[in-house]
Amino acid sequence: MRRRTAVGFPNAMPSSCAPPVPAAQAHRDARALGRLTAVLRLMGRCRAALRPVSLPLLLALCLSTASAAAEETVARLGDREIGVADLSHYLARLPREERAVLNEDSALMFRAVRSYLVRQMVLQEAESQAFDQQAEVSAELERLRDEALIELYLQSVAEPPSGYPSQADLQAAYDANISAFLEPRRYRLAQIFIADAGSGDGDSPEGETELRGAARLAQVLRKLDEGEETFANLAMTYSDNADEAQRGGIVGWLAEPDIVPEIREAAIGLGEGEVSDPIRLEAGWHLVKLLETRPAGALPLSEVAGLLTERLRQQRALELRQAYLAELLQQNPVAINELAVSKLIAETEDQ
Repeated sequence: MRRRTAVGFPNAMPSSCAPPVPAAQAHRDARALGRLTAVLRLMGRCRAALRPVSLPLLLALCLSTASAAAEETVARLGDREIGVADLSHYLARLPREERAVLNEDSALMFRAVRSYLVRQMVLQEAESQAFDQQAEVSAELERLRDEALIELYLQSVAEPPSGYPSQADLQAAYDANISAFLEPRRYRLAQIFIADAGSGDGDSPEGETELRGAARLAQVLRKLDEGEETFANLAMTYSDNADEAQRGGIVGWLAEPDIVPEIREAAIGLGEGEVSDPIRLEAGWHLVKLLETRPAGALPLSEVAGLLTERLRQQRALELRQAYLAELLQQNPVAINELAVSKLIAETEDQ
């Protein structure tokens, strides 16, 4: 049943792809995985180790700031106890955007914490076998440490001032890029969706389920005409879109080009507060109510200030980084022996 599609919601999200792994790196990974086979077998033990930890308890422990709660044990991994302080430290180091997403979705939070605990188990086993003391592993860890230290240091010297951008900076950037914030006419809609074919219990013929949907639609229309109940109450009672029904049928703001043509045509002809005639689409009928309209134009600065602030800070950080590197090179000129580099390249190709 395509409920949201009928009013313009996207059905899919773009997928991301990881960059290809170089052959040498893949070879090293394969050898490392071979050494860690015994460690990976322990992954099956994680479920038993983590099963007693309920999500409400986990979140309560992570969010608690009381000293007594800080001593609580969330999980045990072998001889090691994982407490609230460990999890709080882990969550605090996540990017701000990632933390915001986890705070809004308890299921994602649970998976993130579970992943942390599993990785801690692997880390504990690797350290117990002195895996990090092997020459090749130690060299790779040193390289990764150097790369991380360089990046963290550059981020620190290129951090924009806390007060940047100012309101004046935001206004200037907004005025200079006003075309980037243009949007088409928008409609704030509510709807009652009455499904027909395929909405029954699976045993009823298609014609029967369609008749049942038509009967429910007629009942909704009668109640609307007689003013027995509000549109919101009818949506909560009759709409077959569960999410919208909980909101009293409210769909939200939709840009005109994003709305299904049949519904867009109906919405254009409505005044604010008016309800359309039944709109028949493939999955059923839609009764659409126009709540508000917003004319085409630029989004106000207040609505884009957050995004604009982030972009300006990123741009300033890049400028500060480039300026720092230029100054560093000026103070410490680099001289490269091109013949030696050419020889090194030739030797590498011969290997």
